[in-house]
Amino acid sequence: MRSLWKTIFEVNDTIYDEAFLTEHYLKYKEEHPIDYSNLIEPDAKKVLQYLKRNGYKIGLASSSTTAVIQEVLKEGQFTSYFDVVVSGTKFEKSKPNPEIYEYTANKLEVKPENCLVIEDSEKGIRAAYDAKMNVWALKDQHFGMDQRLANDSIATLSEVCKKLQLSEEVG
Repeated sequence: MRSLWKTIFEVNDTIYDEAFLTEHYLKYKEEHPIDYSNLIEPDAKKVLQYLKRNGYKIGLASSSTTAVIQEVLKEGQFTSYFDVVVSGTKFEKSKPNPEIYEYTANKLEVKPENCLVIEDSEKGIRAAYDAKMNVWALKDQHFGMDQRLANDSIATLSEVCKKLQLSEEVG
């Protein structure tokens, strides 16, 4: 949220301060709740179950607030699948800064080069790339994101399972 207001102040000439904007934003959110169930990819739970069953450590590194992350995890019934959940609000700089990914890998006790990051945003892909992690881009269908830094791409989350199975068979 901090970086959002900072950007707004840099780009716009406004008489409002951060406290005023935050208060009105939170009131708006309360009056217009987001239905996260419509935003969750249908294959998400299947992929998380596959990863857990096969012994993968799973981390979530999101730029969202802890409250939003917890709401989505609860809505999707995903909470039990994640070993580590990290909100970007605890860092000075958000993605594309790689710190959130480096921190999450450290918490998982996994070397960055042994991490697989699934990302859809340009900034997230850059952050994972700069953290020296293997990053697969979930193809963007709406915003024209530049995903060229990704090591690979997938059209749907279910492709994660297929690609990991193939690499396990080859490896």
